[in-house]
Parts: sequence; structure tokens; C-alpha cells
Amino acid sequence: MQAKRRMLRSERPSPAYPVRRIRETVTVTLALLIAGYLLLYSIEPSRRFAERHLVKLNDWSPTVLLAMLLVLAIFAVHGLGRQLRATHTALTARQDDGTASHLAEVLNNLRTVSARGRRRDRRLEVLGLTMDTTWPQLAAWLTSHNPPTHWTITLYCLDPGFISGSADLPPDWATEATRTRQSVQALLTGEAAALERRRVTVELRSYACLPVVHGFRFGDGDLFISYTQWSEAGETRPFDFYERITPYDTSARANHYRDLFDNWLGRVARRTDRTAAVPEDPG
Repeated sequence: MQAKRRMLRSERPSPAYPVRRIRETVTVTLALLIAGYLLLYSIEPSRRFAERHLVKLNDWSPTVLLAMLLVLAIFAVHGLGRQLRATHTALTARQDDGTASHLAEVLNNLRTVSARGRRRDRRLEVLGLTMDTTWPQLAAWLTSHNPPTHWTITLYCLDPGFISGSADLPPDWATEATRTRQSVQALLTGEAAALERRRVTVELRSYACLPVVHGFRFGDGDLFISYTQWSEAGETRPFDFYERITPYDTSARANHYRDLFDNWLGRVARRTDRTAAVPEDPG
């Protein structure tokens, strides 16, 4: 049902659509009227007819009309350029749809959103496993020479105790998850003042359920989703790639993937224990 509602919403015209259509209609109409009158004015018989039955122009009037026509042309070209840029962005995003083979490709989106995204887009939810490979890269980004600002990051990591008691998860994952918790806590304690000054909120939550789905969801709607699989030895291990669902993809398939991620994130959220956090921005 949620996917259906998303599809219906995506098929409706945006609120700006009627305004854009009116603006385009007015621009084209004015341009045609001015061009038509200038054409009449350039031919002697039609100019006499226009002056007698329509409007008699002064010597400087054609210059004014040409200037108006030029302004309308500039507006039209500007609007066309904006539409072409929007189309190019959408097409590029669709071409990028597919898979991300390396975690670095996923986390690259952090820098993209930081550079181009709005503040409300600077949110990241990580539905992780042990976070043993993800957290070191996030930590390096958080403490880099060009550190992020105004980010809200929520990390979901497997509970070490749950791993130890599960016959389906590799035992060494418990060590990795414990190491992640200690590392997150150390960074949040040591960098608390800097993170608060930059309005960066980081929260780590441990969860206790089988991690079938994992991935990354950004505030702009970008979703990287993957799964766990069985190894030949009968143990659980991460799948080999992430599938990317961009904000521009409004297909039924993409909406089903979004619902799937929501479903598992909701399940995990009900089985969590908050272990580390930096206070949220009071403003």
C-alpha cells in the first residue's frame, strides 16, 4: 500500500507545474505578437495597414519591441537551460542506478550531499552488521581536515551478546561489534565539543535480531541496500554489492525496495539499545 501511494504521488504534477505552464504560454504569446507586429512593420503595405487599424509606432518603437523580444528570448533560453539541467541530472541518476561494489562508493555520497545537499538532506541511517569496515571510514570523515557540519547520523550495529548466542552468525562478529562500540564511544567522548560545535549528532544503537537486510539511507532519499547470504561453510556473511535506489526512481520496484528497508529498519529499531550519542542540536 505504501508503494502504491508513493507511485500515485509521483504521478501527480508538482505544485510549480501550472505556474510554469502559464509563464511559458504568456512568454510565447508575447513573443509571437511582437514578432508578428515587427514583421508587419517591415513591409510597407502592411505597415500602413497596421498604423491605420492597429497602433502607429514612433521611430524608436521598433527598437523597444526588439529589446522586449530579446528579453523574452533570454527568459526562454534560461528556462530551457534549467529544464535541460534537470533532465540531465535525472538521466545521470538513472544511469548510476545499479550496484555499488565497494563501500567507498557508498560513502562517497556523504561528500556529495555535504557539498550540494540541503541541510535537511544531511541525515544518514546505517543499518549495519558489525560496522567493522563502515565505522573506520565514517570516523575518518568526521575527523578530517574538512569535517562535516549539520549532520544527523544513526548507526545500527549488531549486539555482541546476541551474536555470541546465535548459531547463525560467525563468532568473530561479536569481537568486531564490541570493537566498533568501543571505538564509537571513544570518538564521541574525545570529539564531543567539536561535534556539538559543528552541529553533528552521532548515535549508536545495538540491535538483537537476524540481519537479513542492511544498508544506508540518506536524507535526500538515496538508498543503498544489501543482504546477508550463506557461505559454503554455512555461516552468514554480507552479500557482494549494494543496490542503489536513487531519489529520482519512482518505479514500483524502487518503492518496494524502500518499503523493504523501512520494514527491516522498523524491526531493528524495536530491538535496539542506545549505547552512545552526542546531544542533538537544541535549536
